[in-house]
Amino acid sequence: MNFPKMEPLTHDEFSELKSFFIGEPRDQTKVWVTAVKTPHLSFEASGAAYLNDERTLDFGSVPAIGDTSELLTIANLGQTPLTLAIEGGKDWLKYKCRSPHLRAGGDRTDLELFFHGEEHGEEIKSRELTCPLLIKAKTPSGTEKEFPLHINIKTHTHLAYGKFDFNGKAESDIHDFGSINPTDKGEISAYRLSIENCGKEALKVKFEDCPEWLTADVLNVKTSRKETAFQISPGETAITIIRPVPSLNFLGTHSGRIICRSNDVRKKYKKLELEFQCVQEIQDAYIVPKKPESIEIIPNRTYTADIPVSNWGKTPAQVSVKSQSQWITLPESFQIPAIKGQKPGEKSLQVTIRADQGSGTGRQTTNLELTLLNGNQEPVHIPVETDIIGIECDPESLDFGTVNVKDTPTRSTTFKATDDRELYLKAKPLPGLEENLSVVVKGHTVEAKLEDVPLSGSRLVTHDGPGIIVQDSSGYEQEFYVKFQRTAPSFEADTQEIDMGEIVGGTTAKGHFNISNKGDGVLIVDMRSDSDKLRLKAPQSFDLSPGSDADIYFTLNSREDIETEQQFGGEIIIRNNDPSRDDAQKIPVRAKVLRPEGKLCPSCFLLVSLNHPYCPLCGTPVKDAAPVSDKGLAICPKCKRKFKPEKPFCPKDGKRLKLLN
Repeated sequence: MNFPKMEPLTHDEFSELKSFFIGEPRDQTKVWVTAVKTPHLSFEASGAAYLNDERTLDFGSVPAIGDTSELLTIANLGQTPLTLAIEGGKDWLKYKCRSPHLRAGGDRTDLELFFHGEEHGEEIKSRELTCPLLIKAKTPSGTEKEFPLHINIKTHTHLAYGKFDFNGKAESDIHDFGSINPTDKGEISAYRLSIENCGKEALKVKFEDCPEWLTADVLNVKTSRKETAFQISPGETAITIIRPVPSLNFLGTHSGRIICRSNDVRKKYKKLELEFQCVQEIQDAYIVPKKPESIEIIPNRTYTADIPVSNWGKTPAQVSVKSQSQWITLPESFQIPAIKGQKPGEKSLQVTIRADQGSGTGRQTTNLELTLLNGNQEPVHIPVETDIIGIECDPESLDFGTVNVKDTPTRSTTFKATDDRELYLKAKPLPGLEENLSVVVKGHTVEAKLEDVPLSGSRLVTHDGPGIIVQDSSGYEQEFYVKFQRTAPSFEADTQEIDMGEIVGGTTAKGHFNISNKGDGVLIVDMRSDSDKLRLKAPQSFDLSPGSDADIYFTLNSREDIETEQQFGGEIIIRNNDPSRDDAQKIPVRAKVLRPEGKLCPSCFLLVSLNHPYCPLCGTPVKDAAPVSDKGLAICPKCKRKFKPEKPFCPKDGKRLKLLN
């Protein structure tokens, strides 16, 4: 029987054929064949590779750097066990057979092919590579058959790979930062990791598991902030600075590592372990105080507090202490033992606090200064916070601003206890302000009224300081600030005294003077005299605006029934609201009142008796003539009549007149 020529059998076809070797034919259309007895192999590629009928295996396009692998499955289609032997290969193509021995009847094995790309160089190029392999299959009887296999590979350079510089070295090893004093202010030596992206794809880098005592800062990368995950564009270089974190928390010996991951195509650079070590220690004494908690204080009571102070140096510390507050007392100096291992030496500084009522209320901070006597450390300040129980207010002061002298504004503030207790308040103006302020307590509110400036009473023009004293039910007192500025008038008169000279009893004399307002407030004026003979012309009460003045007119009326010469003295009393004057302004008015001797005849100038209505010499009426004294008159030596010496001779008897005085 002649059989048609058969193509190489696949493993699946061989298995199906074997199942028909036993029994009778079931389908007369199928052709019966015998099992393969000479060496015969089938090849099947997996993954991205392609295997054609000529046994050419195409890896496809793979990275030019790094390793790429493909798996080729080989099956024994014969009835005889086979032993495989593989020849060929290149430096860039290696292979590994899982098992060279194949049992008969479809046994399989895997041939793993490894493409080893170029190492890092100055220039990486794309290439097309071909490598022949010869697979020899040998039966136990010595029959051998060869199966040629061709491997085609095309490399590309669209990948990410970098040039790594480990602090000036090509390979990473343990970096020792040495001994570090965490209190030094100088620059700490750094470890520099430089990564240059030599590929054509972004190189992604990420740092992981960085110990707390290390810090990694990424520089030279376009990022919005320093971060531990970043990417490097082709042609760019990223520099990472790694330093120890100087801190008292990290005193002692440290070792650790930072994981650097990347998408570099080379396996060794996908995960790098950067190892570091250092020792942090302080040889000299170095003190660190612990900030104490806030202390609640009631004035006039004594409190104590312990403030722990640690010495992190290997030398015992000699410390001197001083306080900025007079109400905190403490020892002048003390000693702290040295550090043992990683446990610092400790000592408690005991302070005594006693605040008085002048210390204020609420939260206050006082600094204690600690000076290390046997070291170079700068003085250390400990803030001691105290919460002095008392009363506080809102607003903290009363500001009346600029006030017109005639206004009486009111301001108020609300008080509360610093420890939320119920308040029962009393308040009053401080001495010196009683006439300027009136104070009323309404519950927790203190209301102050700025009094106006009275006439003839002094007042403060300006004040900026303590003005009200407030007392609570516990006896605590607090001074409360008050501020005001009055627009004050200023009274000024053009004379301090008025002398009217000589006047004759029964006559009226006139006078005047000027007053002005030199201040910046309205001047309120109210005038009167202390004598009914001294009369002021209306108005006697008026206002003067700033910069204005007024003429004051008055008359002095004398009595005609006086027997002898008299002195008149009176005062014009001017009450005003000039706050700089304690009393009313008084202007004295003086005059010499002469005894009236008679009336002068307007025709013959004879001195006529006050009781005669007509001149006895010429008959002229003298009823309305003003009384005069004999001062400046002349007398006739013969008739003894008195005349005003208008003519030298007596009109009655012709005798020459003689002056009286």
